[in-house]
Amino acid sequence: MIHKAYEVTNKNKVKVRKSSNDCFRLVGSTILKGDPTSTTISKKPVVELDKSLLEKECSMQELKDTLLTKVLNGEFTEEEILILYESTFSYDNNYNYTVGQFFVYNSTLYEVIKDHTSDISIAPSEREDLYTKVIALDDVLSM
Repeated sequence: MIHKAYEVTNKNKVKVRKSSNDCFRLVGSTILKGDPTSTTISKKPVVELDKSLLEKECSMQELKDTLLTKVLNGEFTEEEILILYESTFSYDNNYNYTVGQFFVYNSTLYEVIKDHTSDISIAPSEREDLYTKVIALDDVLSM
C-alpha cells in the first residue's frame, strides 16, 4: 500500500527518486495523482500510496489525518509506518502549524495544541505550550 519510490543516480551523480506507478505520490507537502503514463522525478523523498487509501482528492492535512488514523488502528506494516514517519510526518522548520496537526520529531508523534510558526532551535519536546506528545514510534511498532 505504501512504498518509497526507487532511487537512481543520474549521470551527474545526483541521487533522485523516480515514480511511474499508478498511485498517489507524496513529494514533500505536495500530493500528486500519478498514472502509469506519467513519471515523477524529485530530489526529495517520493512516497507512493495505493489509490485505495484515498476515497477522494484531499488536502495534505486531510491525508495526514487519514494516514495517522490508519497507523494508530494497526492497518500498516512496520515498514510502511517507518516510511510514513520518515517522510510524511516529519517536523518542518519555519512552518505555520495549526491546532490539530501532527508531525514526527525524534521518532515521536506530536500534536499541535497552539497555532504558531515552528523554530528548529527549540525541540518540540521542550515546548509543552505548543505540542503534546501522542506516541513514540517504538510504542506504535509494538502495538
